Amino acid sequence: MLANLLEALVVLLIAVILLKLLQTRLGVKQLLSAAGDARVLPERVQLLVVALIGGAIYLYLAIGNLVQDNPVLPEVPYLLLWLLAGSQLLYVVGKTIRKQQRR
Repeated sequence: MLANLLEALVVLLIAVILLKLLQTRLGVKQLLSAAGDARVLPERVQLLVVALIGGAIYLYLAIGNLVQDNPVLPEVPYLLLWLLAGSQLLYVVGKTIRKQQRR
């Protein structure tokens, strides 16, 4: 019962986000560029891609646990944590270099 409700909630959330993206109410362009700059920044693109892939991996693991008799949230794999940490590091380094170049 609870598993079906959670599945429906996740599907509904994904549908709302996709609908708003298609209607261009969510500013993806602003998500990938700095304030007042029209250029797409590579560190933001990689951060978004890695975050989406990481979220999809965890969602896959969580859905796989729903079929068990006692469904629980899975542990986050260490490889995924390292991947996300490395992505954050690349983002911060890229942002720092970009700030230094503007001076």
